[in-house]
Amino acid sequence: TPRYGYKLWESLSQQGVSADYLHEAVLQGASFADGLLRYGPMNYRLLILCDVATLEPATAQAIRRYVEAGGKLVIVGRRPDRSPGLHEASANDRKVQSALTAAVQAGGSRVTQMPAPDKATNLLVWTGTLLDRTRTPRRVDFAPPSGKLFQVHYQAGGREIFFLCNQDPERRVASTADFHAGGCIPWRWDPETGTRTVYPSTPDDRLSLDLGPG
Repeated sequence: TPRYGYKLWESLSQQGVSADYLHEAVLQGASFADGLLRYGPMNYRLLILCDVATLEPATAQAIRRYVEAGGKLVIVGRRPDRSPGLHEASANDRKVQSALTAAVQAGGSRVTQMPAPDKATNLLVWTGTLLDRTRTPRRVDFAPPSGKLFQVHYQAGGREIFFLCNQDPERRVASTADFHAGGCIPWRWDPETGTRTVYPSTPDDRLSLDLGPG
């Protein structure tokens, strides 16, 4: 639980944002500066708590430090208010509650609280609202977004690398992709053969996509 948590990465990807699921140990071992959560080579600019009820006190304190360092936090549904385990449970519960209250107060408009989506909610639309409310930039805008068109974005060696995939096994997906890559020249890189060719685009970095099934 929550059920929507397992689908959230999909709608984020379809909205042009890459995401990971983070373990509490990652949050406790991360560093925070300039609004970013940093762990190893990875940087994150938004942290989403999906109906989280229980946190280690050290994790709650890490979230507080992240927000105080300029980070953006989304609390979906309930706010964490308990710690795991029975040893000093009441005292640890209060530590979690105090840290989250301090994070909300310190974050101001950078902390967004949203009701949890239910079974009838269009998760793709809901996620778009979340990104708009938190002013989180998309690395690529799809027009229109599709529930079958996925993207993953990474940076390596000065390159902006996007992996695009149509996961519909029967239908093509056509869309216009508006990349925010600073005027880079787009290349199509075939992952099976390694062949690379210049991909035709407009001067404003828009690409016409037509991806076959699968």
